[in-house]
Amino acid sequence: MNKFFENLKLFFKGALVDTSHEVIEAAANMAQDNFMIVIFSDFLGIPNPLSYYTIELLPYFADKLPGWEMRMSDKKSILAKAMGEIGEP
Repeated sequence: MNKFFENLKLFFKGALVDTSHEVIEAAANMAQDNFMIVIFSDFLGIPNPLSYYTIELLPYFADKLPGWEMRMSDKKSILAKAMGEIGEP
């Protein structure tokens, strides 16, 4: 019976207190943002030698574009965010 309560306590700690899902979600958003930058780099003025191939992906990512634009407008500097994750030399 004691093990049941211990497991119940761990369940509620993980469901209500633990914020590891936020860390995973932030990492997933950062990876998706980087991929979207590669796909839409021609529209941003960054030359992309693979634009012929990435243009085929645009219909699949068109519905994710508004959320990406919102996340990009919230960031002060994309480079500063990336350097914060990697660490400055």
